[in-house]
Amino acid sequence: MKRWYLLIFLLAAGALFAPARAGAASYPRIASGSPGFTATIIAMGLEDHLVAVSRFCTLPDRLAHLPRVADAQNVDGETLMAAKPDVVLTQIQDPARYAGLQKIDPNVRVIYISVETIDDIGTSMLTIGEIVGKQADAEVLYAAWQERIA
Repeated sequence: MKRWYLLIFLLAAGALFAPARAGAASYPRIASGSPGFTATIIAMGLEDHLVAVSRFCTLPDRLAHLPRVADAQNVDGETLMAAKPDVVLTQIQDPARYAGLQKIDPNVRVIYISVETIDDIGTSMLTIGEIVGKQADAEVLYAAWQERIA
């Protein structure tokens, strides 16, 4: 139940960052393998840079067109490659799952972010902010999240 509240909070927080899209063209094309990562990306105003998501993501209608490429067990490499991501964010620490992707396009960065505890959720927000070059927005989101869970 707490995860749903967190997801709703992160999606609602996206309105805080919507004006920050100016110059967004420099941000990477992102494939998110986790609903939490997807919510963070949306909350930072980077939804236009999502090119693929997890099969478990609950998305607003405006993003329903995004291909669903991964779950806890499988990655649809063909669909993922068709989305042409620059960055793939995953919670699955299994380099073999993404080895084929990087053989086809060695420029794709596959980044594993561990989320095992509630503190890891906040850390993942900051990590995603660093990856996409929006550290300040990630810090604001993180502070709002910390206040909300306190």
